[in-house]
Amino acid sequence: MRTIFIPIYDGMISKNILRTDVFDILRKRDDLEFVFIVDPAKKSILEEEFKNEKIHIEAPPQFYYKGLERIWARFLSQVPRTASIKNFIEGSPVTPRKSFLKRKFQLLLREIFDHKLCRWFFRTTDKILFGGHQMTYLFEKYKPDLVFAANIYGPADVWALKQAQKRGIPNIGMVKSWDNLTTRGLFRVHPEKLIVHNHQLAEQAVKIDDYAIDRIFVSGIPHYDIFFKEKNLYSRESFWKKYGIDQDKKIILYCEPGSNHAFWGHEIWQIIAEFLKDKKNVLPAEFFVTIHPAYPVREDILKKLKIKFVRLGEYANSSTKSWEFLDTDMLELMYMIKFSDLVINTGSTMNIEAAILDKPIINVAFDGYTERNYRDSVRQYYDQEHLVNIVKTGGVKVAYGKEELLAQINELLENPKIGQDGRRKIAEEQCVFTDGQSGKRVGEYILKALG
Repeated sequence: MRTIFIPIYDGMISKNILRTDVFDILRKRDDLEFVFIVDPAKKSILEEEFKNEKIHIEAPPQFYYKGLERIWARFLSQVPRTASIKNFIEGSPVTPRKSFLKRKFQLLLREIFDHKLCRWFFRTTDKILFGGHQMTYLFEKYKPDLVFAANIYGPADVWALKQAQKRGIPNIGMVKSWDNLTTRGLFRVHPEKLIVHNHQLAEQAVKIDDYAIDRIFVSGIPHYDIFFKEKNLYSRESFWKKYGIDQDKKIILYCEPGSNHAFWGHEIWQIIAEFLKDKKNVLPAEFFVTIHPAYPVREDILKKLKIKFVRLGEYANSSTKSWEFLDTDMLELMYMIKFSDLVINTGSTMNIEAAILDKPIINVAFDGYTERNYRDSVRQYYDQEHLVNIVKTGGVKVAYGKEELLAQINELLENPKIGQDGRRKIAEEQCVFTDGQSGKRVGEYILKALG
């Protein structure tokens, strides 16, 4: 029996790996067993679903960085000279404000240190100072034959890769999402092989992290395979009926990012709800909100406004960070988009999902009723590299104010073919493969590396 270690950093990794063909391909091998390294808060919920004689669930006492290592990791996260990280340093809706001197000092450090020789020095220093001792007892207990780090920036993933390389064990890293390479900083460790979703990420890994292009495998996006496979579990009528939505009207799906990312998002709900209530829309429409499972929102306001909404997912405890997406949740989200007529979001991956299903898309780039300073505004998101790549395709509209948003809603409800070529380009650039086989590709690549 051979053993594969898979750190499960959060609900997104469960969704990307455990609930796709990646894990289905791996678990079909009779000679393999698996060790999932998980957050202690999620151990029981994952044990209930996955644990058996071939799947072991381990929750190490330490799952996040502490002390000097935390300071070091934070420093490395600010080294690359990307527009996204510059925004984080100067101030953004998702980062705390810094003093003028601290901002300028951190920007100066980037200019000094973001060079190939310095990056090599940082990784070498990292290897000397931090050996991933947090995983030592698990490696001695299970003696794995391969480590698959599905989130190369996750603490447990970093520690597992370090231990694997120290012991000469084959190891593979993976970039979790479209924005990671330009927002998360430098790799702390170079895995032997790296899996990325698309060619844009491959180019960024080479440019930002000096990773060798011949060690990169472009796989497509496993958790989007479901969008390319024809399923007919619902009709439009039967799907929306359970939410009390009139399917004969145009349906506007608003993807709420959570107050962490858009603090004034509840005002956007009000603007759209008032627009429809006052019948300023050219076509009769329903408004439905789906909430990001990982972040808090003002659900009390949604209820007060009598806006229909859903928060998909299951939670291990009262924290939204403990979310898990089940197979049924993934299907539900796919049908929600498929049976909508317009998708509105704030710079999220819902741009990709909607593009795959060829749904008109609007991105919100303002903060409700009051104009905010750039540093406090969601409009700065659209200067980040991953969203620049999306917007330049022409596949999405970006609304920088209330009137522009309302005009775009009417325009796209009347003519959903606007932006169609751009949406096709988004799907091609972000997903690369449209055959619904990306999970299979990743699973087979891992097995090939195992030998």
